[in-house]
Amino acid sequence: MTKEAPMTNDQVWSPAFRRFGGPDRLKPGLRTGSFGIGHWSLVIGHFPRRAFTLVELILVMALLAIVMAVSAPALSKFFRGRTLDSEARCFMSLTRYGQSRAVSEGVPMVLLIDTKRGTYRLQQDPGYGEADSKAVNLTLGKDLQISVEDVPFAPTHMMQGRQADPNVPQLRFQPDGFIGPTSPQTVVIREKTGETLYITQSRNRLNYEIHTSSSQNR
Repeated sequence: MTKEAPMTNDQVWSPAFRRFGGPDRLKPGLRTGSFGIGHWSLVIGHFPRRAFTLVELILVMALLAIVMAVSAPALSKFFRGRTLDSEARCFMSLTRYGQSRAVSEGVPMVLLIDTKRGTYRLQQDPGYGEADSKAVNLTLGKDLQISVEDVPFAPTHMMQGRQADPNVPQLRFQPDGFIGPTSPQTVVIREKTGETLYITQSRNRLNYEIHTSSSQNR
């Protein structure tokens, strides 16, 4: 068995490639490799990478600017909706906390709603003690308004304790777990754009629920 002699450089290059000048015509920076299968040989070239031009970068930035301009109104509306929803859920959490404290401590709790200042405060009924160290004060988010609807008439004999401010609507949570009969039926949180959520009493007067329409729970 005889050992084959190694192929020369001219034998490696394919006839088609030699037709264009062979390895002598390679440009600087172009690396090549080859492998042979039988009488055929394949030339593989590695070309240098091409960078982006300034014009291409400007076109990409212009397209991004157009996309942002088109989608900005929709994104703005989405984030406003999230703010309204978050505020309603925060208010709901405070009502549950007030009910929990009223039952566990055996003392009525009141949630005062200052519609003019856009604030609400949960505290112990002033007639059952002095300053409440566990009171919670919250302020509405930007561009949000709060109001109450369907406030029952409260006779004098039903006004227990000492109100913090008789002109401020309040939700009252009793130690027996029920909502006080003088509490507003509906609390409305509204955006300046008109989007609105309604927080209304359930039919059994055990809790409040979030609705998108004032008539959903009537």
